[in-house]
Amino acid sequence: MKEETRIDYTERILKVQQHIQQHIHEKLNIFHLADIACLSPFHFHRIYKGQTGESVKSYVRRLKLQTAGFQLKNTTKLIADIALEADYENTESFTRAFAKQFGMSPSKFRETTADTTSKRFETEQIAYSAERITITQIPSQKVAYIRHLGDYESVGETWKELYGYAMKSGLSFADNAGFGLVWDDPEVTPQAKLRYDACLPIDKEVKPTANVGVLEVNGGSFAVIRHYGAYKQLDTAYMQLIGRWLPESGKEPREEPVLEFYRNSPWNTKPEDLITDVCLPIS
Repeated sequence: MKEETRIDYTERILKVQQHIQQHIHEKLNIFHLADIACLSPFHFHRIYKGQTGESVKSYVRRLKLQTAGFQLKNTTKLIADIALEADYENTESFTRAFAKQFGMSPSKFRETTADTTSKRFETEQIAYSAERITITQIPSQKVAYIRHLGDYESVGETWKELYGYAMKSGLSFADNAGFGLVWDDPEVTPQAKLRYDACLPIDKEVKPTANVGVLEVNGGSFAVIRHYGAYKQLDTAYMQLIGRWLPESGKEPREEPVLEFYRNSPWNTKPEDLITDVCLPIS
């Protein structure tokens, strides 16, 4: 396959995934998805699976159940309501599907994750306070990005590739210009399926490659907590922001990824001196 053709198909499938991610609570029509990819419905299924390793139906079902897992862990919504949002007509079918993916019932999952989070708050002695969480407006941004699948702690190579692409393409950027789109909760999503987009804002047209795409990142209202220290300890900030602050805030999270802004560089900063702003999209 020619390189230009491979890049074209990669872009088409990424557009489909972006649409699915942005409309995960809506009825997704396979003909519309095929149209987004500029492919016939007859060929769309095979091309999508060949490019991603799983079927469209499996991908949508997995994301809906992961979203349900997030809601069970971080909200007090009724399981019946969560089941309906996940596109299940009754709690029985939702429970069977959820148990198949997570190895336990929705109620057991809620109980288990609540206990785990509580114990981690106690043992880690979290020093964050509500006063350190602010609401701010972040503008929409057009970015060049590379998607990383897998362990969040291994995204360094993805960033090196993105910065290398930026330099070759003549893009100007500051040391702290990049930010990450964090799509999944490691306690809900299998490690191999974790989605992370390394992003650099762009102010001119760039040519996508097989790995580098272009994306418009939505702006709006965000709840922000600043984390000081190593990236591997970021979960502490997430627990405080989403596990503690969000349920008491009266705010609702938008079905969009969390943004991580890296205020200094890991390549010339000690891990304990790193500064990261974790930004939760809220409505």
